[in-house]
Amino acid sequence: MTTMLSPKNRQTRRARSKSMVLGRCSSPLGQETTLKAGWLKRQRSIMRNWQLRWFVLHTEALYFYKDQDETKPQVYYTLV
Repeated sequence: MTTMLSPKNRQTRRARSKSMVLGRCSSPLGQETTLKAGWLKRQRSIMRNWQLRWFVLHTEALYFYKDQDETKPQVYYTLV
């Protein structure tokens, strides 16, 4: 049995399977090398439910965005 997906769902599924390795990306801490980027599930602190978030791992920090089109991270953690 084959499930038919709408074009939007197909695009979303395809976008979530992509990842970047060793690129350049702008970040609040300046230009850093992007080691990895992709989708992660992150648990919220108040509601304790899981949300799908776009992450970008740099050499100095881990950034979480609402989606991959966002330019300002929702939160980031320094990895020092």
